[in-house]
Amino acid sequence: MSGRKLFAHELEARLDELLLLSLRQRSAAEPAALLEALPRELQDRVLHWAGVAAQTSDDLGWLIASLAAVHAAGLDAQLDDWVRAGLDAYDRNGLAATRKTLIEFAATHREHALRAHDGLDFADIEGRLSRFLHALDGRPLKLVSGPKAWTDTETLWLPERLDLAPDAAGNRRLYKAMATLLWAQTRFGSFNVDPEPELELWPDRERALRWFAVFEAMRLEACIAVELPGLAQEIAGLRGPWPAGLAAAAQTLARAGATVEDSLACMAELRRVGAGDTPLLPHVGAMDPLAARRVRAARIARELTVVRRALKVLAAVASKPGAAASTA
Repeated sequence: MSGRKLFAHELEARLDELLLLSLRQRSAAEPAALLEALPRELQDRVLHWAGVAAQTSDDLGWLIASLAAVHAAGLDAQLDDWVRAGLDAYDRNGLAATRKTLIEFAATHREHALRAHDGLDFADIEGRLSRFLHALDGRPLKLVSGPKAWTDTETLWLPERLDLAPDAAGNRRLYKAMATLLWAQTRFGSFNVDPEPELELWPDRERALRWFAVFEAMRLEACIAVELPGLAQEIAGLRGPWPAGLAAAAQTLARAGATVEDSLACMAELRRVGAGDTPLLPHVGAMDPLAARRVRAARIARELTVVRRALKVLAAVASKPGAAASTA
């Protein structure tokens, strides 16, 4: 096979041969002109899939070829998956559904590509977040990248990359909101109460934990608003309005003096009426109370060890001859 690109007239002839366009009084001139600009490897893949589709239906082959001419350059490595999605739609619902599926697939891919271009890596913002959290807490907090946002009360994990916002500035604000809520979990007592008695009543523990995170995010945002109103407004601007079905819970958890026990009470009420899926709130991370309790227990044990050693030192100093006289 030659490595050079096919010219428009060659592509037109190949499409005519594959799809019997002359017999159907169709011209491949327009798609051929668009395909001429593609690399040879991509040209060959379009021709291959047009031929595969034509074995099922000439109309399907023409649809694949004509739309591929428009979208193949943007799809590139995803071209094969794009075609397979169209063929699957044809098998299930016919030609009109195929066109809709192919156009929507290409649009979604284009949107994701644009977001990836304006995405933000954790490494690019780690230093800024570390300084921000140090200012909040008065001590340096350990930041680590991982597959999701969560904390065990000593380490804050944040996603390795964010591309959920439409631009890099939005993704920076989203990282900041995530980090703030994780800090607030330790600052405002999200792990001061054992949630296991409530969690055990849910048939789906993971769903229960997701709802726990949502209700705590409501309460913590209100706590942040008291001490750092500007930061709370920034978080509220990112998340938008709370879902209407959660307005009453948001009001309850915004009361002065609300604690994690109020969040658990909201969970219990939701469990009684039936809990669906949690709303999509990209700034809300996951919660792992068991991990937090293990880390807290280990920290308390370390601190007790230090205290015991200090008391032994003091006792030894006090028991030395002349210690009482020197202190008199």
